[in-house]
Amino acid sequence: MFPLALLNDFDGSVLSTDPALTLVLLHFTGTEGSTTFTDSSPIPYTFTNTDGVTVSSAEIKSGFGSNGFFNNPVKETAPYRYLKTNVVAPDLGNTDFTIEFLVYRIPRAGAEVVETVFFSAFANAGACYQVSVNNTTHVVRADVFSDGFAHQNTLSFNVLHHIALVRDGLNFNIYIDGVKSTTTKTLLQPVIDTHVPNQVLAVGGSSGSTLVLNGYMDEFRIRKEAIYKTNFTPPTAPFTF
Repeated sequence: MFPLALLNDFDGSVLSTDPALTLVLLHFTGTEGSTTFTDSSPIPYTFTNTDGVTVSSAEIKSGFGSNGFFNNPVKETAPYRYLKTNVVAPDLGNTDFTIEFLVYRIPRAGAEVVETVFFSAFANAGACYQVSVNNTTHVVRADVFSDGFAHQNTLSFNVLHHIALVRDGLNFNIYIDGVKSTTTKTLLQPVIDTHVPNQVLAVGGSSGSTLVLNGYMDEFRIRKEAIYKTNFTPPTAPFTF
């Protein structure tokens, strides 16, 4: 047992070996077409599958065996397929954290929605933290307490990307494919209380919103530590914890 040990998870990152720091871990594994997604964190959440996100092992974009297929091909047209927790979102409090995932966006036929929300959770005072992409400019944006900042690099369609939102002290950064944002957001309110009744964590969209992902996701993880502090090499294997 190595609760305080550190290891290099990927080049340029330092990761504690304490599995208890993992709050959510979705591998998106299963048989082709399955609609069940299991949280592999130590205290797992149950995720409700809204309108039919499926496991895809035939179309493997991450190369890790399978991924989640969020099939939302038509702009603002139901059903809206995403995942959400059946209870309140994980409590991030005043600690460092990393929220990361792999994503492969597919353009919609015809008109495109203004933005795609990759994940969202509501926080105290009704504000939320989320990461989204503008489907016209392809700029990735993070919002924390309704105040946002963007990454200098854009996100292409039909390409697998790794995205991470990292809190390190009072500072927030976005990483795209291991490259740190040149803009750092300083948090004025140190406590992020996402453990609020009726406020859930949504993956592949925002709860109650039409701004859902059309594409694939893999290896969605939330850990209570700042894993990345400088540029790094994105993951080449599934997370172990």
